[in-house]
Amino acid sequence: MTIQKILLKHKAKRKNLLPALQEIIANFGYISKENLYIIADYFKLSPANLYGVITAGEYFKIEKPKVLEIKTCSGGNCKIKGSKEVLREVEKYLGLRADKSNHPRIKLETSSCLGRCNRAPILIVNGIIYEKVKPQDVDDILKNYI
Repeated sequence: MTIQKILLKHKAKRKNLLPALQEIIANFGYISKENLYIIADYFKLSPANLYGVITAGEYFKIEKPKVLEIKTCSGGNCKIKGSKEVLREVEKYLGLRADKSNHPRIKLETSSCLGRCNRAPILIVNGIIYEKVKPQDVDDILKNYI
């Protein structure tokens, strides 16, 4: 998926900006400086205005993460659908314990409900959301980051 393909899925109207940004984050994990200009041009915004939108919250990242950040959802629906087993597999793969490890380059934590209950269990790696994750999926997902 390219940035252009993602943008073309969203009409260039202001109301579509956040859904487009969310999809970009889901695919790339962050919004690069180059893509910021492409997005601003597409939505007819100044780069400064778009930068303000992107940096207003914690969800959108503007640089490639230097630390591997992994979150598993610990909400009720995710637990019922196997998030604990997914977490155990992530811990086994990394040799770390969630919320207890002090690794300088890997942050592994659980999160309360991430609002994607119909797509549970959820695993987020550097901002990229993986849905309906099974324990046997963990190796294939994490090998792209380690």
